Amino acid sequence: MNNSSLVVVLMTTGIVGCASAAEEPSPRATKTTGATATTEPAEDRPSDAPCVPEGTKANDKGVGAYCDGQTRCPSGSICTGDFGASKGAQFCTFACSSDAECGAGATCFKEARGSGCVPVACQK
Repeated sequence: MNNSSLVVVLMTTGIVGCASAAEEPSPRATKTTGATATTEPAEDRPSDAPCVPEGTKANDKGVGAYCDGQTRCPSGSICTGDFGASKGAQFCTFACSSDAECGAGATCFKEARGSGCVPVACQK
């Protein structure tokens, strides 16, 4: 899968859509590992709060750092903002096949069209 396809997958499935007008805590994130799915509480924050605030640093694998037109991702990863992600849902990511590849605080979101590392804070 190329990087453009990865971002399209993340955006069209709603994984990087973090903003809405409601003032309710974000829903629980579902993490799939192997054949099982577990539900873990998402960070308690208003649903219109950014899942990746400006200045957010990457994890140990380079996933989840805030990025935009001026703040760039390290080589080998892409910025979701370059592909239309809303402000607050712009982060560095790359294609993956397992959660371990994504590092701490991120999971490998998978669906039929592909997969990519997504910070837990951005998962709906």
